[in-house]
Amino acid sequence: MENEIVLEELKSINRKIEEINVRTTHMEKTISLHIQKTEYEFDKIHTLDQQQNDILDKHIEGVLTLKKMYALLEEDFTNRLTNQQKAISSRLRKVEAPQNAIAWIVKVAGGASVIGTAIYGALKAFGIL
Repeated sequence: MENEIVLEELKSINRKIEEINVRTTHMEKTISLHIQKTEYEFDKIHTLDQQQNDILDKHIEGVLTLKKMYALLEEDFTNRLTNQQKAISSRLRKVEAPQNAIAWIVKVAGGASVIGTAIYGALKAFGIL
């Protein structure tokens, strides 16, 4: 009888071990699936991260290109403005030239008038006229 009890206990322990083995096998499969899923997700994250870095590199390249273009446009605008200012100054000098000549002629005529009047006065004073 004692042997039967021990045998039943052993059978019970054996069943529990088999149940534990089944659960352990199931848990190993579940963990393996989780590991596979996690590896897949990490690969996907790595791929998306690489795509994002590529997009960011293209964006930075575009920004630098725009900076260069802006600098060239600014230089071109500055050169055009400088050339326009020179052209306007040249035209203004040409417009002012006749006025300056007229003013010079008026000054010369005024000076000649003063000299002529002085000569006339001197000639009249000496009775030559």
